[in-house]
Amino acid sequence: MFIFETAPTNFVELIRAIALAYHFNWDAPRTYLRLSRDFHNLTIEKLQQDIIKVASYNIKDYEIIPNPEIVFLIEVMENEQGIQEYWTPLRIAQEFEYREVAWINKDGLIIDVDSEGTEEVSRLLLDWGSAIEQQQWLINTKPAFGVTATSRYFLNVWHYSPRGCFL
Repeated sequence: MFIFETAPTNFVELIRAIALAYHFNWDAPRTYLRLSRDFHNLTIEKLQQDIIKVASYNIKDYEIIPNPEIVFLIEVMENEQGIQEYWTPLRIAQEFEYREVAWINKDGLIIDVDSEGTEEVSRLLLDWGSAIEQQQWLINTKPAFGVTATSRYFLNVWHYSPRGCFL
């Protein structure tokens, strides 16, 4: 049995609300949404049915640098509070650092966890969620004025592996 932290509920709800407002297709096997305005950006990318990546990027010396980029495993479970959705962080990239904090097998089941790492990511998500709210991608649950939204849908289905994506 593993003991680990998942993404805070308010972070998950915020990303879901933004995705919904900009017509992110949760049902597609792979889809991509990039929002940008002024000097801010936010990317939500579904890598496969239960794997999602949320990221912000900076440009430094002509390189695109994640600040941060986090890949999550989405799990829906039933507990005493009803059916709940949990986002378990799998890996984080930030600046020039990369860290895996949970590992899954080919069936999407968690096989190992860095408990301390998931706790650190969960704390970071509290701050990042606040920063995302301050960037005002939504105004009363509607897309904000002046935001450029780019969506892509993919015909091929990719599968996530800890070493990257493959067909």
